[in-house]
Amino acid sequence: MNSIWNLVHPWIAFQKKRKAINFEEEEKNVEYNKIKIFIGTWNMHGKLPPPNLAPFCERPSYEAPNESGDRPYCSPSAEHPYHLLVIGTQECQHNISHSVFFPSKEIWENRLCEYLGHSYKLVKTETMAALHLAVFVWNKCVDWIIDIQHASVATGIANLFGNKGAVGISILFGYTSFLFINSHLAANKGKLKQRNCNVKKIQRELKLKGFNKTDKAQDVTDRFDYIFWFGDMNYRVNLERAVVDEYLEAKDIQTLLEHDQLLEEMKNNTIFKNFHEAPIGFTPTFKFDITDHEDYRHSGPIPHCLSSPAIVQPPPAKYDTSEKNRVPSWTDRILFKTRIPGKDARVIRYTSHMDVLGFSDHRPVTGVFLVDFDWNRTVNHRQNAHPLQLISKKDNSIISYFSYNHGNNSSSILSCDDQASNNS
Repeated sequence: MNSIWNLVHPWIAFQKKRKAINFEEEEKNVEYNKIKIFIGTWNMHGKLPPPNLAPFCERPSYEAPNESGDRPYCSPSAEHPYHLLVIGTQECQHNISHSVFFPSKEIWENRLCEYLGHSYKLVKTETMAALHLAVFVWNKCVDWIIDIQHASVATGIANLFGNKGAVGISILFGYTSFLFINSHLAANKGKLKQRNCNVKKIQRELKLKGFNKTDKAQDVTDRFDYIFWFGDMNYRVNLERAVVDEYLEAKDIQTLLEHDQLLEEMKNNTIFKNFHEAPIGFTPTFKFDITDHEDYRHSGPIPHCLSSPAIVQPPPAKYDTSEKNRVPSWTDRILFKTRIPGKDARVIRYTSHMDVLGFSDHRPVTGVFLVDFDWNRTVNHRQNAHPLQLISKKDNSIISYFSYNHGNNSSSILSCDDQASNNS
């Protein structure tokens, strides 16, 4: 199989059969008492994307009307704004070996901040080698951030090196706690048991204590209300390459998913117990040939091929044509769970982005979720935030700075513009 650009997605019937989660269509009206969350995962193959991050994450183009004073309600559509915007990357900015010694992701962070502009504020980032996690909050609800934690776990060479592992950030948003985990698990089709061991090690050793004294579960994913675990999971399709190509040509995604290692392990409760995944309605996101055309190296804005049909599209994406001939697989995933009885995450969108430029052998995956949240109850908790006024050393301008203390760990929230200026 040489091209997937002409594939359509005839798997709606299959999606309806998946009953693990509450998967609903987008709606146009404002829904109250909800938080809308954007999750994105992208293995960047040790490179930086161009400044225009569309279609992975569209640039904010408007602000939804705030109809009820200080309560930041917004439409449950798949577009901006999101109350929380979370982006996890693997092999970010540099390749893995380089990142072990030079882990800074300052260029990537600045690019995110410049791209998102005034609509969002950067809450926290966590970096380990080539892994990076960034959490942004919509500027209308910064005051609801009460506390922040962050940690990482290495599962790489000898379980000590950060070439593989996970980075995590937890936040207390009003009275509701969230945990976001970005992981890069053991590679290669035959490393299934090692991947499972990676998952269990992360659950056991990610040192995020929760925000309540009663949160003492051994599994870190049992200490928070809503958990989103995503990244390059590296689980593969248990079929030979020729067979997979035939199913892809026939557009038979359902049969391929029946041989997906991650779905099999979750079905057997081997790993990710109580986690869910939205129905997959996209082709495998790995492994693609790398496109090394000079056109892809420019730093200017990139036309969105869907919104600009008159512009020549990128060459057709090709799955691995090297001697290794790797099996196309859904390595890039977003999982979620909740510990609140009767509450669940409602999936608005779960998709891949095949039309990004081919500088990586992966394609990014994004999801948009709605979770229950009582904004009226939260107003009382906002009094715990104490805004300070700081002076920028660069131009003596005032910076809005919010400081929250959790034990000896102090976290801060800066606007994207301030983050960029402070790093310049």
